[in-house]
Amino acid sequence: MLQALREKAQGWIAWVIVILIALTFILFWGSGSFLSPDTQSSGSTVATVNGQKIMLQELESRYETLSQQNQSVSKLDSSLIKKQLLDSLIEEKLLIQTSAKLGFRVNPTRIEQIIYESPLFQQDGQFSAEVYRRVLYGMNLNDKAFRSLLTEQLLQQQLFSSLAYTSFVVEPEIDSFVKFYTQKRSFKYTIVHRKDFIDTVSVSDDDIKKYYDENTAQFYTPEKIAVEFVRLNADELKAKFHADDNQLRAYHKENSALFNEPERRLPAHIMIQIPRNAEADLEAKAKEKVQDIQAKLKAGESFDSLASQYSDDTQTKQQGGKLEWIVKGEIGLPELEQAIFTLKKGEVSQAIRTDYGIHIVKLLDVEAEKIHAFETVKDKVLAAMRERWAEDEIVNLADQLANISYDHPDSLLPIADKLGLTIKHTELFDRALGPADQDLNAKAFIEAAFSDYVKNDGNNSDLIKLDDKSYVVLRISESVPAAPKDFASVKDDIKAMLIYEKSNAKTMAQAESLLEAIRSGEHSELLAKQQWTEKSAIGREDTNVDRFLLTSVFDLPRSTDNKAVAELSQLENSDYAVVWLTEILDGTQSDLAVDIPGVQEHLVRQMGELEFKLFGKELNHSAKIKNNYS
Repeated sequence: MLQALREKAQGWIAWVIVILIALTFILFWGSGSFLSPDTQSSGSTVATVNGQKIMLQELESRYETLSQQNQSVSKLDSSLIKKQLLDSLIEEKLLIQTSAKLGFRVNPTRIEQIIYESPLFQQDGQFSAEVYRRVLYGMNLNDKAFRSLLTEQLLQQQLFSSLAYTSFVVEPEIDSFVKFYTQKRSFKYTIVHRKDFIDTVSVSDDDIKKYYDENTAQFYTPEKIAVEFVRLNADELKAKFHADDNQLRAYHKENSALFNEPERRLPAHIMIQIPRNAEADLEAKAKEKVQDIQAKLKAGESFDSLASQYSDDTQTKQQGGKLEWIVKGEIGLPELEQAIFTLKKGEVSQAIRTDYGIHIVKLLDVEAEKIHAFETVKDKVLAAMRERWAEDEIVNLADQLANISYDHPDSLLPIADKLGLTIKHTELFDRALGPADQDLNAKAFIEAAFSDYVKNDGNNSDLIKLDDKSYVVLRISESVPAAPKDFASVKDDIKAMLIYEKSNAKTMAQAESLLEAIRSGEHSELLAKQQWTEKSAIGREDTNVDRFLLTSVFDLPRSTDNKAVAELSQLENSDYAVVWLTEILDGTQSDLAVDIPGVQEHLVRQMGELEFKLFGKELNHSAKIKNNYS
């Protein structure tokens, strides 16, 4: 079980880093210096959580990041999205506060290990300071901010582990799950094809013209514009950076943790599973079992064989209880970690009590901290310094770019002359699709281009953060207004749409007639004329049955009054299936493709996640929260 915990923690941490980069865990550090004046307001507090403030800047940054990663967000109600993001921020603050109160901690060495071993920060299989800086720069985070943020996420993970991974399930719950998961169903179905009704509907020219006249707004060519722009790019600045040997050595000394590897230890354990709240007789039996194992160890029996024979950790017992290499602060179990980092190589611990049970630990091996001399990582140091310099330099140049554009709002030439930038041009594009150049196809770029200030007033745009490494200023070079499409160009499209709507309505009506005949018990000639396909003992994951059809089958309830159970299912091709359930076969343990311990672990994990969610709701209920956002 400890191995499972470690693997879950490692996997969770990997996803934390991915999410940090990709979506919502970028906090207020992520907005740089280019927030709007309203966002920058120092007194703008959107919520307080037990006295801890959440600033509008932090909320706006999350929304900005979410919008950049998912363009469809801009089409949704921004106030609703921000309320959901604020709820998430409040929950995180509560979890971090609770973790601190319970004494959880994150060893800085653990942070080093995560950073050093993450594939996201590696080049050719090795940690790269340059890649690390580049990724953090892409997140608008510096090293200190990223470490702080990662520490908060690890604290939450430790809290989650202490609650979620101590759950348990009883035999009846396992039986119920097996019956449900391995259940099979027999059914028959018939398809009502839309194509059979296409020739039965007619659409006149008057129908088409009437639809066109009543829905003219649907048939416009959108407004299009072309822009000219100047762009700053961080990657292009790196070639201008130079550092002497003394500067490189100083940077290496100040940031040695980025280039070194922390001490690692390889433990094995024997675990007797027993929850802390177990009944006294069960606790006594567990302790007796541990004492028996300790006696056998003292008598000379091997740790490996005893782990294979007695350990309840199914994932490690066949390997003699062997875990994986760990560093301090990694496993979230202070009692166990203390033993692992106190033992000498080859030593065996006394009995250790955790939320999982009672452990006996043996230290198999130790790898000392690896200190990399400056000469061996000199190139990496230079790359890291270059990355950081480019970070700072682009901020300075972006400020200049914004100021020059403000002073000369009617032209890009002064910007190009003073900063040595090239004026570039786009082709015509509309608001929905954006520029053909995907590097420019960002929400901020499109909104600026179509703003009244730029499009109608003829001004340069404000400074735009195009992506995580570049900034632009643009202005309109050409504009083509929206115009209605002529009737002849859309006539065939309208006709096809109207035929589809009418034939679909007839298809659905026919299917509903069949469904009503089944439910009423009137097995009329209507049902007899249909061609029915029968399926026997089909599982819920069968890949040979249409997925829409299969979902409908397993959504159907059991019959409670001996009446037929049936439903309609519209398929991907717009046909309708009439599904008639004929038998439900509950599963048994013999139907499982995995063993019962695997099922038990799955259910324990689900139960633990549910308990953690309920714990979060209880924290929210008992906390002093003031939400000022509306």
